[in-house]
Amino acid sequence: MKVKPYLPLSLLCALLIVSAWIPFEQGEDTVLEALGAPAASRRNFFTSQTQGWLIETIDTSGGEWTDIALNANGHPYISYYTSGKIKCAWWTGSNWTIQIVDNAGWSPTSIALDANGYPHISYYGSGGGLKYAHWTGTVWDIQTVESGYPNGRSSAINLDTNGYPHISYYREGLDGGLRYARYTGNQWIISGVDDSGWGWYTSIALDASGNPHISYSFSAGGTKYARWTGTSWVRQNVGLSGAATYYSSIALDTNAYPHISYYDHTNGTLRYTWWTGSSWSDTYIEPSEGYTSIALDASNYPHISYYRSKDLKYARWGVADGPLRLWIVSVMLVNTLPSL
Repeated sequence: MKVKPYLPLSLLCALLIVSAWIPFEQGEDTVLEALGAPAASRRNFFTSQTQGWLIETIDTSGGEWTDIALNANGHPYISYYTSGKIKCAWWTGSNWTIQIVDNAGWSPTSIALDANGYPHISYYGSGGGLKYAHWTGTVWDIQTVESGYPNGRSSAINLDTNGYPHISYYREGLDGGLRYARYTGNQWIISGVDDSGWGWYTSIALDASGNPHISYSFSAGGTKYARWTGTSWVRQNVGLSGAATYYSSIALDTNAYPHISYYDHTNGTLRYTWWTGSSWSDTYIEPSEGYTSIALDASNYPHISYYRSKDLKYARWGVADGPLRLWIVSVMLVNTLPSL
C-alpha cells in the first residue's frame, strides 16, 4: 500500500531546498516550522502509517524511576520503583515476568545485564544507603554497598568483563560528593571521586581496561567528567560553563573517548559535548526539559533520547551527501498494540 505524505507535495519540494541551508543545530521540527507547517503535520511528517511505537502496560501498580537493558535476544529488562518496592520486569519472549527485588527500596534505579543475561540493579535503600541486587538464576542476592542516610542517591551501574558491578553515586552532606564503588569478587572497594560539591545525575561507562568514566553535575553549576587512569582520578569541567546543568549521560566511542548528553537548565536546552582526542567540543541541539540518555552507533554517531513539552523525543546525528551534517529530531508517536 502506498503511504500518502502528511504534507502537501509542494511543501515536500520546498523542504528539500530549505533543508540544505537550515543550520545543523536545528532539527526536522525546526525545518518544517520554518516552512509554516502546522504543528500536527510537523509531529507526523517523519513517520508512516505502517510504523509506530508499540506500547504496553506492564505493571498497573506503578513504575517510577525506570531503567532498561536488552539481553542478547533483544528482550527488555526494566528496573523500577513503586509503592516502596524495587521491582524488575522482563520479557521472556511470550510474556512479562515481574518480580519484587527489594521491599525496602527507593530512589532512581539503574540496571545492567551480565553475560548470562541476569540483571544487576543499583538503587537507594528506603532506610538510606546504596544497595545492589543481582539475580542468581533462582533468587535475588541483595547487598548494602555503603550504609547510612546520605549514601547512594542518583546511582548508575555498569559491569566489567568479569560481570562485576561498578557503581557511581552521590553522597549527600557536608562531606558528600561523587563516589564510586566496585566489586572485586569478594569485597566492595569504595573511593571518593570528587568531594568539591554535588555528584548528582551520574552516569558511568567502562573502557576496555575496565576503568570507569563518569559524568555528573556539580554544585558550582555545570557538568563534570571524571575518569580513572589506573592510578588516580582525572576530573574536568565540560560542556557549557556558568550554567546549571543536569541529567547527564555518558557513552564511550571506539577510541574510548567520552560523549556526554546533558540538560542546560539555565537556558532550557539539550546539549551534547564530546572529546575529540585533543579538546572538548560542545553543541546545542534544541530546547529541552531534561532526562537525557545517550548511545553511540557503530560509526560513533550519537543517538539521544530526552524529554520536551511532555513528549519523549529522539535526536540523532544525521549524515547527508557531501559536507552536510545535521541533527535529526523526532517526536515519538504511539501505536498501542497488545504485545511486543
